[in-house]
Amino acid sequence: ATHRTDLVPGDTIWVNLDHAQHGIGSQSCGPGPLPHYQLHAEPAEFAFVLAPDPGAA
Repeated sequence: ATHRTDLVPGDTIWVNLDHAQHGIGSQSCGPGPLPHYQLHAEPAEFAFVLAPDPGAA
């Protein structure tokens, strides 16, 4: 949405998960990260489980 007022409540909950994240310093505001901190795109798999909180009302 361009503005918060454009957001409309709905029945769907969206969850976005990042498997990895390249940090600041990617030459947009200084030198790039050191080689051992560089993130290279490659295939990856991971899993997660969503479960209700038994203590929630």
